[in-house]
Amino acid sequence: MAAPNIFNPSNCTLFRTSLTATTVAANLVTNSANSGTAVRLTGLYICNYGNATANCTLDIHNGTAVQSNLIYALPIPVSGTIEVISSAAKVHLTEGESIRILAGANSTIQATVSYEVLS
Repeated sequence: MAAPNIFNPSNCTLFRTSLTATTVAANLVTNSANSGTAVRLTGLYICNYGNATANCTLDIHNGTAVQSNLIYALPIPVSGTIEVISSAAKVHLTEGESIRILAGANSTIQATVSYEVLS
C-alpha cells in the first residue's frame, strides 16, 4: 500500500517515546512495511547523562541497510543535550524505514522523539 498524502492526511496520531542507547543499534521509531502510513518526526533530542563524553550515531535504516546518517559518532558532552530534529526541520519515515540510535558506551545516551503517524 502506498503512503498517504502527508500534506492532507485523513488521520494524524501523536506519539512520544524515549530510549536509552547501547552499543548495539536499536530502533527508536519504526514505520512497518505495508503500514499504509507515513511517520513525521517533529522533534528529537539526545542527552548524555553519563560521566564522560559519549559518541552517538543516529541513522535511517530500511531493514537491510543504512539509508542516511543524521549524525555519525557525534561526541555529546557530559550533561549535554542536542536537538537533532525540530518542527522547523522535520524528517519523514516511509513504509519499511526506522530511525535507529547507537551509542559509543552503554547507558550514557538517551533519546526522546516526538512524532506523528499519518494515514
